[in-house]
Amino acid sequence: QDVVSKGWELQFTTNITRNWRASVSYSHFATELANIAPTSGRLIAQYRDKWMATPNALIGTGSGARTVAVVDNLVYNSYLITKAQEGARTMNERQNKFTFVTNYDFTEGLLKGFGVGANAIWEDKASTGYALKQVAGSWVPDPAHPFFTGSLLRLGASVGYNHKLFHDKINWRLQLNVYNIGGINPYVVRASAASTAPTIMIPTYMNRGTPQGWSLTSTFNF
Repeated sequence: QDVVSKGWELQFTTNITRNWRASVSYSHFATELANIAPTSGRLIAQYRDKWMATPNALIGTGSGARTVAVVDNLVYNSYLITKAQEGARTMNERQNKFTFVTNYDFTEGLLKGFGVGANAIWEDKASTGYALKQVAGSWVPDPAHPFFTGSLLRLGASVGYNHKLFHDKINWRLQLNVYNIGGINPYVVRASAASTAPTIMIPTYMNRGTPQGWSLTSTFNF
């Protein structure tokens, strides 16, 4: 089988003023399964009619003799079930992502030496599993009907201060960073369905989410 990934990314960075910088990026990527079981499909297409010309002929197997029709049914149904997964998305892949980062440095006045920043990362909904459909008498995941978890938004901010020490020989920087402002709630990362309700999502694994956090760093550069 093949795993096909296609996508693109755009990024724009600018100095709005001498002290104010901003960067924006947007990306789209999609990964899915393709060309599943090509050898089996080729052999079935080429020889199945010949096999079924004598459906009652016996074939020796590890579990005893079986007719061609029985073996064909097992092999062909197995192929159909496997082939049905073509087009399935990569689990938890978020196909669209937007990122924004901005920083401003104060170089004069009462706030000289201070800097502030902010960032935002938005990620699209993610596939967590699939509804079920019947293929060759078996319930299998249906790539055409995926289940999704919600999109994610991560916000951050920073405040920093730069100061020269010892006759400008040492640069001291103090910075406070705040991550995941507001926190990220728990969300589903894997889901399934039951044959009794093949289109109803059943969460099976959860991400516990990410609480808001912060860090304070003090750096000296010689």
